[in-house]
Amino acid sequence: MYKNMICLVLLLSFAGVYGKVSDPMEILSKKDRELQSLLKSDSSQTEKGKQEISRLINGIFNLEELGRKSLGSATFKKMTEEQKKRFLSAFKNILETNTMEQLESYQTDSVVYEKAKVSSSGKKAKITAHAYFRGKETIYQYKMMLKDEEWKTWDLVIDDLSTYLNYKEQFRKILKKKTIEELIERLEKKVSKKADKESAKDPVKPTEKKTKKTKKATAK
Repeated sequence: MYKNMICLVLLLSFAGVYGKVSDPMEILSKKDRELQSLLKSDSSQTEKGKQEISRLINGIFNLEELGRKSLGSATFKKMTEEQKKRFLSAFKNILETNTMEQLESYQTDSVVYEKAKVSSSGKKAKITAHAYFRGKETIYQYKMMLKDEEWKTWDLVIDDLSTYLNYKEQFRKILKKKTIEELIERLEKKVSKKADKESAKDPVKPTEKKTKKTKKATAK
């Protein structure tokens, strides 16, 4: 389901602020082109480019809401405040990291948006998008909610597969055999492993090598 989240980033790049816009489809299309342009440029691989992509991800998703709903309100309410913070922190970190890793593999020739369906309360909305790549169509439905005057997406359904239901089922299976504390620890271990993997990828800078060699010579 991580690829689903990637598609959400690319197709819904301005969801965080469309509550005050009369024509959200025009804004979505514009921001989608901006992000596509960023991903195709050399700057997407720079630290600044990655920070910009990360900013877009966090501005689009309501990851906390997705986490709470996936875990279940009854389970979430039983957790201590410390457990809630740890769970949401690890959950958000995993989703963001995996989305960043997979972004380059996403491609689309064109996207057609249907008119947003807003609830009578004006606080919920659904947007359907049709993405085309090499003649193949993929349908995405975005479930959004208005909070603090911002529209953000908490679930993406891609060809009838819900991100929310996927995580809900995963957590349900784990909690049948494990405690909530064990689930949190499992998520935190995944975060730690990914951090170690990223650290291993970073080459040692020439200045760092020189410093290390100097220290070694001094020690002799």
